[in-house]
Amino acid sequence: MAGAVPRRAAPVHSGRSGQGVTVTDPPRVTVAGSLSEVEPARWASLATGWPVELSHAWLRAEEGRTAAAQWYLLAWRPDGRLLGALAAYLFDGPITHTAYPVQSVLRGTSQDLDPALHPSLVCVAPGSYRPGLLSDRTLDAESTTRVREALLTAFEEHARGLGCAAISVMHVSGGDTGLAGLLAGRGYAKALVSADAVLRVPAGSFPDYLATLPPDRRRKVRRERRTFLDSGVTVHAGGAELLTESLAPLLVDHYRRYGHPADERGVLDRFHRVRRQGELRVFLARAGDEIAGFSAFFTDGADRLVGRLYAARSAGAFEYFNLVYYEPITAAARDGIRAIHYGSESFDAKVFRGCTLRPLYGHFGSVAGDAGTLSRMAYERCVAERTRLRDFVPHLAE
Repeated sequence: MAGAVPRRAAPVHSGRSGQGVTVTDPPRVTVAGSLSEVEPARWASLATGWPVELSHAWLRAEEGRTAAAQWYLLAWRPDGRLLGALAAYLFDGPITHTAYPVQSVLRGTSQDLDPALHPSLVCVAPGSYRPGLLSDRTLDAESTTRVREALLTAFEEHARGLGCAAISVMHVSGGDTGLAGLLAGRGYAKALVSADAVLRVPAGSFPDYLATLPPDRRRKVRRERRTFLDSGVTVHAGGAELLTESLAPLLVDHYRRYGHPADERGVLDRFHRVRRQGELRVFLARAGDEIAGFSAFFTDGADRLVGRLYAARSAGAFEYFNLVYYEPITAAARDGIRAIHYGSESFDAKVFRGCTLRPLYGHFGSVAGDAGTLSRMAYERCVAERTRLRDFVPHLAE
């Protein structure tokens, strides 16, 4: 869209209560087709206290990568203050990116498009395990709900105008009961869809991390670390300057080895976007003149790392585990970083090395499709995901 399009013009009266800023009326909601239309400073004020995955730089860099189009629904106060935002992504053609379209989430990778599920409009922060919905952290609880309600209403109306069959709000944490309750009240069907693996880093050094592991795991991790340190491989730690084109073939090989389609052009595009998304910490390993592997993490404030890109040669001295886990853990323990987020999949390896899983839920709504079919598929996906994760998160089996 060429500019912000008004969706709702109700006035907003605001004041301050003991628990935060109060907004008594629904805010005015506008639509932007790109974050280039939103001043970074205004977005930064809104995103204060939210994870890096909801920053202006992160979302702007993701535009055009996964979806046919994106829109940002923006909730405003009359004085020009941004009260909330919802990032929405349209999936309306053949499914090539499977992580977010409602059809691929609920039916798998089938290319037989289901009119009850496709096309779909999805609220998510792409490239992360966060929903694409944020509100001003200074608002009180009732005002936060009011802003979220206005954004969800605009989201549903926008999906209807696009001719979508279904909508979803993805990767809602089990701890966000306020948003989950709001979505349930609007008729969304809830399904467990994945989990985010999080490693809590103890203060101190690598031995302090080892002490948190059970004895059998500790012995194996210590052996992997010792083998790597004795191999002669050297590790260089730095920032985005280490994420160079020379690493692309290694990442292409890594993706293909694990069954993911990849080519060098796509990987270089990914590098270009990642360099724009935030502050990077890169660990690069060399064995003589050969690149043995690398890992790249985003820093989020002073106490959190977010894993982004990893690759290592297939035969070596446990380079992958050292670059993805042990080098970042050593640096994090030393620097006061308390958590490393490793995302989804490969849960066996992540839990073995000390991660716990943060369950993530998708909330699915029918716009013009068959609500009964969507609800049934959400239930089936939830059952399947509980079965997959129950060994790692026992309470999910209850």
